[in-house]
Amino acid sequence: MKNNFTFGTKAETLSFLKDKLKRSTIPDLFIFTVEEWLQNQDSIINQIKKRFKSNDLVAIRSSALNEDGLTEAMAGAFHSSLNVDISDLVKLEKTIKEVIHSYKKSDLDLNNQIFIQKMVTNVSMSGVVFTKDMMSGAPYYVINYDDQSGLTDTVTSGKNFGNRTLYVFREKVSDLRSDRFVSLLASINELEHITKNNMLDIEFAIDNNLNVHILQVRSISTHDSWDENISNKVSKSILEIKKFVKESYKPKPDLFGTTSLFTQMSDWNPAEIIGTAPRPLAFSLYKYLITDKSWHVARERMGYVKLTDSPLMVSLSGVPFIDVRLSFNSLLPKQLEANISNKLVNHWLNSLKIHNALHDKIEFEVAMTALSFDFEYSYKKLIGDILTLEEKSKFKKNLHKLTDDLLNESIAPISQQLDKINKLKVNRESYLDKKSKPDIELISLFLDDCIENGTIPFSILARHAFIAKSFMRSLVVRKVLTENELNDFQNSIKTVASDFLHKLEKLSYDKSSFEEFLLEYGHLRPGTYDILSKRYDMRVDMLKELSGKKINSKLTKAFSFSSDQIKSIEKLCGEFDFKITPSKFIKYMIEATSAREFSKFEFTKNLSDVIEIIAKWGEFYGFDREDLSYLNINDILKIDNSTDISNKKNFLQNKIDQSRDRHLTTKAINLPHVINSSKDVSIIPLLIARPNFITRKVINGSAIRLDGYSQKSNDLKDKIVIIENADPGFDWIFACSIKGLITKFGGVNSHMAIRCAEFNLPAAIGCGEQIYNLVINSSAVEINCSEELISVAETNNGKEIKLEASRVH
Repeated sequence: MKNNFTFGTKAETLSFLKDKLKRSTIPDLFIFTVEEWLQNQDSIINQIKKRFKSNDLVAIRSSALNEDGLTEAMAGAFHSSLNVDISDLVKLEKTIKEVIHSYKKSDLDLNNQIFIQKMVTNVSMSGVVFTKDMMSGAPYYVINYDDQSGLTDTVTSGKNFGNRTLYVFREKVSDLRSDRFVSLLASINELEHITKNNMLDIEFAIDNNLNVHILQVRSISTHDSWDENISNKVSKSILEIKKFVKESYKPKPDLFGTTSLFTQMSDWNPAEIIGTAPRPLAFSLYKYLITDKSWHVARERMGYVKLTDSPLMVSLSGVPFIDVRLSFNSLLPKQLEANISNKLVNHWLNSLKIHNALHDKIEFEVAMTALSFDFEYSYKKLIGDILTLEEKSKFKKNLHKLTDDLLNESIAPISQQLDKINKLKVNRESYLDKKSKPDIELISLFLDDCIENGTIPFSILARHAFIAKSFMRSLVVRKVLTENELNDFQNSIKTVASDFLHKLEKLSYDKSSFEEFLLEYGHLRPGTYDILSKRYDMRVDMLKELSGKKINSKLTKAFSFSSDQIKSIEKLCGEFDFKITPSKFIKYMIEATSAREFSKFEFTKNLSDVIEIIAKWGEFYGFDREDLSYLNINDILKIDNSTDISNKKNFLQNKIDQSRDRHLTTKAINLPHVINSSKDVSIIPLLIARPNFITRKVINGSAIRLDGYSQKSNDLKDKIVIIENADPGFDWIFACSIKGLITKFGGVNSHMAIRCAEFNLPAAIGCGEQIYNLVINSSAVEINCSEELISVAETNNGKEIKLEASRVH
């Protein structure tokens, strides 16, 4: 769409559009210049009184000549006031002078304007629409809106947690099901045609009768930085994704469940581990090591349904998603009858479809995957009346056999998995000794061994840990433990994280052990699968900073079950016919939790070494880490040693160039965390998540955001740390006396949830995109774990405003 429309000042643009709109209205306005005001204030006041009714409330807005230009918006640079009573002449005059005074921050031009505009009343929704994505120029209507406060400025001022965001793919506005958004975008489309411009930034308000009122229209000033082809690339990708989703949601003869769902955080949580727009190497390594094979092989070995080699994780234009139908199938006991399995999978899929916010909590809030002591409570909550009494009995019997076999080590015992993990360590050292130079054979050896002796046993141990967690929660439901006692019990379980911190503290008085420390922990990196993220042994300065810190010796404290609690556990084991003693049961919960963390720690050594081998192998062909991050691991493994070096380099360079171009599209695409149908690919609300709160404490303080490339530790003390993708590489933060933790992604049994429980650190794990975006821009944060509440304090005109982010009932 060619841009022939010429914008005037903010006021002039509205005045020009006022009589041309049919699908929306522009509230009455009166415009005057600074010069006119200075020459005759009384005349201006009289004209204002004549234009508006005596009981009108008005907005007094800036309209400077250098405001809202094509390349610079200067939004919010000058003063504006809302809800000024037109009959209050003192306030009216004072506010006009405040607007004029704000112009002095820039050059005071006497031709700068002020305009008075009638306030919209009975507001049901207000906000801002961008007709393209501001950052990339991708073809979306981006609607930031508030439908809670009844005010018109909460979005533009950033004051309210009622602010929400909706992305609408421009080519599929017809997928909208909401009358108010249909009405809004019809008015926006009219504005685009009148202005002959599809790069607009529009402030709006909608009243209770769905009438759209336009408060401001400006050009998006960031368009010069956009890739001119991004709209076509994103459009093509979205249409391909919609087609793929539609096809994938059909019934499949080898799977239970009539349809499916795709999510970013159900089962193996790719958004948490590799991010929502990972580079191809990270994506392909995660796929190769875990979601192609290891995940279902592990579950089959534990007594769950055997599945074909369908990949659990799919790529939707480079964005990782989990096929939840596959996930639910893999969590059914293998002997369960087909009709019962179908009923359960369909019910769980429907529950998640209704309650999207549970997408990172399917283990405990959607599906039943083991028999714990709260069976009746969980059954009523998660399954209800979809099964007959006979079917319920059969389901319980199958869950009992699976769980009892795992508790008694009849199948997939914890000790056997740890033996494999230890074998992985021996093999890794052997491979490194035999190979003098990095090559494809060495990479393949490391990866294949990592699957059989690393990620498959880790997957088994991770499932043991989930079962252990379900038992812990059931002890609270059955009133064997209180919530505080459960926190204390979890805090008592030592993992590799507590060992790491205590060995780090030891470095402060035993410098000779530094090399030994690096040998044990040097492989860790924040961004386990990311070749661009430096390992600990490449961050020696940071480790030396940390080594001087005093670690809290009370981080891990002992916990003992009372005799009454042990008797209660014995009674419960008898009630459920589990052939296990209370002491072995308690040992199982402890070992399952610590073994999961240990196995992850060990298999990521193989992964980390592979990444470094790839980096050195790439150097031989002249590729740096940035280049290599765009390669798929399968492209690397298929390189034939007999191929000419120049041909290899050309092959790899072409793959890198193509992949780099595709990745730009991946970053520009917006997809929801949960895709219920093909329409969800084009209508994307940012999900309001339910964080997982750790401990029962209440803390507040200043916050600091970290990414996978952060290396400074000096400024973390007493801070609430905010991170997006949490993995073992961030364990160093626990040596910095931080006050609390907030993560964007993460489930109730995720890595950071276990870490924070172990260290008794208040945390909100998996707060979601909206809350995350607000807390990273706040001056202070409060985490109330007891009431499951996050609040922020934002500085606005020197005042702190406390805002509710999330309350979970």
